[in-house]
Amino acid sequence: MTCPSRSCVFRRARTWHRSSRGNRTNLCQCPHWGYLLKGRLKMRTKSGDEIYEAGQAFYWAPGHAPEALEDCEYIDFSPTKEFNEVIDHVKAQMG
Repeated sequence: MTCPSRSCVFRRARTWHRSSRGNRTNLCQCPHWGYLLKGRLKMRTKSGDEIYEAGQAFYWAPGHAPEALEDCEYIDFSPTKEFNEVIDHVKAQMG
């Protein structure tokens, strides 16, 4: 398994649900490890919501849906295969 780092930007008012149409669970199935550099976001999971703020490290297990409460920037480490499957799905939904 390879887990390269990625610098990510997630804009305010963006939600995973807008990008996940057709996903079998409507939740991201890729695990993520990282550090939130800027902003705030709400992570929705089957067990409840959690708020993350700039300066926090995180682990998001498979089965999550982020919602940006502010513009966010973070460093992400995710398994390449699972990450690419998610990105391919999102791109397909965007047309």
